[in-house]
Amino acid sequence: RSDADDSRRRNFLSRMIADLEALQARFDKLSAAEAVALLRDIQDSIDEEFAEDPVVEHLAACANEIQRLSARS
Repeated sequence: RSDADDSRRRNFLSRMIADLEALQARFDKLSAAEAVALLRDIQDSIDEEFAEDPVVEHLAACANEIQRLSARS
């Protein structure tokens, strides 16, 4: 992995953290469906270069788990 690759991934992760922090700030006021939709929006906004990144896979798993748990309620 090159320094340029590391720099791009750091920038990608910084943007994702900012998006997730903004979501976290309002999470208690959201329905499960709204939270899932916003997580999916973040996922959809991710550059193709990072689509297979483990962090993105974790984000998808979180959205799926919220959706699964809300369906049981």
